[in-house]
Amino acid sequence: MAEASGPRRRQLPSGSICGGPQASASVTHEKWLEQKQLEGWRYGPVKNPENKEHRALLPCAKLRFEERMKDYLFAAIVEAFCQAAEGEDEQAD
Repeated sequence: MAEASGPRRRQLPSGSICGGPQASASVTHEKWLEQKQLEGWRYGPVKNPENKEHRALLPCAKLRFEERMKDYLFAAIVEAFCQAAEGEDEQAD
């Protein structure tokens, strides 16, 4: 029978935004926008995956309020995850 060991340390993927300076909502949106454009997506009034159109394919400053709030919430969740992961690493040491 294998002996139980302590909790495994989680490894964050290389290039993770947790490894660099705190990313703002506008930075994460611009990275998402760049990735979508590289994949061939363009602006459209409604999201249409078949035509690769999305209504959020705009610079952050031109997004509707609701879209900007999603970016802020995402950035806050990522930041909380990074802090929790760093706390786990410190406890494991």
